[in-house]
Amino acid sequence: MIYTKVLARNRFLLSVLVLHTLSHMGRPQTHTASPIFKLREQLGGDRPLPQREMATLLGVSPDSLKSIEMGRIKSLTPALLLRIEQRTHSEWDAAEQVWFFLHSRPRQPTNMSLLQQYTGFLTDAAPIPETDPEIIKMRVDGLFQVVPRDRWMKLFWHLRDCLEECRETFVPDDAGVRRLFKTTTDYVLFQGRDKVCNMCRSYDWHPDMRAYDKAAAKYYRARAKRLRRSPNQSAVVQIQSPGGASDEAPELKKRKKRSPVKPKPR
Repeated sequence: MIYTKVLARNRFLLSVLVLHTLSHMGRPQTHTASPIFKLREQLGGDRPLPQREMATLLGVSPDSLKSIEMGRIKSLTPALLLRIEQRTHSEWDAAEQVWFFLHSRPRQPTNMSLLQQYTGFLTDAAPIPETDPEIIKMRVDGLFQVVPRDRWMKLFWHLRDCLEECRETFVPDDAGVRRLFKTTTDYVLFQGRDKVCNMCRSYDWHPDMRAYDKAAAKYYRARAKRLRRSPNQSAVVQIQSPGGASDEAPELKKRKKRSPVKPKPR
């Protein structure tokens, strides 16, 4: 009887010891291997950034961040990856288990010091007004050139909705942009009824569209002239774009100054 009690007690203690050991072995391994913990570690420097500060930086609740980090819910969902890109300008490299700055060349691991500098750089120095809109236009043109005809309208609607979302996000109260979006809306004209019905998709040729075409023609002529003269300085020289005003670069202004013409002696 005494032997049976001792054996049962030992089994109970052994099971408690095993569970305690497994919990202390498994939890830190999962915890420290999480990409979220890696990001906190890189941003914190000497010690990981506290979870509460990390949650504030990403705009999520501390409990949600803790659950993600501990593996209770799925870690890197597309929505979370997008939020991390927007808030820390970082992307996860699963092969190297490191967070890198987006579009960095050579690739730079994320840290808090560079993040603060990078955030200021994106605001003050990164925009290239004379090139960035043209790159977006080139990509849109490239899509429309290869998309099949039966998917043309789906692509058009997708881009239109994306632009409308951008307007609502960045300039929701700008009356000029709101009017621009309204005047450039397409429509489908129905003529007839039932089985005999003609449909025609069109736009109202608003004066703003004519003005834009004229400004665009002038802009691209000037751009082509500048590129022929200095093809390697297109990212430095700024000229008037049809979408908005932009001054010329100071280097170009200095170069355009001419010395006064001296009168010829008689």
